[in-house]
Amino acid sequence: MNADQTGAQRPAPLRRSDKLIVRDVGEEMVAFDLQTERVTALDEVASAVWRHSDGSATIDRIASLLDLDEARVEAELERLADAKLLANRAFSRRTLIGAGAVVVGTPLLSIAAAEAAWAASAGSVTWTGSQTCQKVTGNFEFSGNARLTNNTTGSPLLVVLYKMGSTSATTGGTQVTSFTITPTTAPYSFPVTVTGLSNIATPGTYYLRLRVYNSNSASGTFHETPTPNLTMTASGSSCSVS
Repeated sequence: MNADQTGAQRPAPLRRSDKLIVRDVGEEMVAFDLQTERVTALDEVASAVWRHSDGSATIDRIASLLDLDEARVEAELERLADAKLLANRAFSRRTLIGAGAVVVGTPLLSIAAAEAAWAASAGSVTWTGSQTCQKVTGNFEFSGNARLTNNTTGSPLLVVLYKMGSTSATTGGTQVTSFTITPTTAPYSFPVTVTGLSNIATPGTYYLRLRVYNSNSASGTFHETPTPNLTMTASGSSCSVS
């Protein structure tokens, strides 16, 4: 091996930190790139290599700390660089190519981390501004605004408004209405305007919760507005939201 290919003489790999949100999932991790709006999930080995890439530990040092072959570390660094999670590229494709199919075939994604990445893709959702309601021809109309943060763009997401059992209820609930949004920016603000709410037409108190699903159906992972739920009070012809 040439001297310029030795782990001790190459620059130490440096993980990227700017405009990057990183969440640990056990020994694995999920990274959200604020520049590209891309979510990347890393398995345990890739996560460990990324964490040790602090700009001071050389490739051979990382290999020693993690009890891995240098070729395996280089392979993981290659993937991290391709995912734009490194600030430098302190390794050689020649070594990666020579590492063999076992290393090259090792997946970057694990099932648990991939699920976490999918869960993170819709970001978080909160109510914004003021929410109002009024009674129209026997039914109620609800109007409000919500905001997604740390979300991806271009994929349709299902938004569902639920009436819950109490102001603090987080499970269950009855669907009031639903609609689909396709975020074009991150963060993404969108209106929640619902007319003809016959299922909450009678006077009473209703607790409203918004859920955004990571697909176009009300199944799988979702994000929801935090408690306390919105309180909608309907009395005769009057209506208010707090």
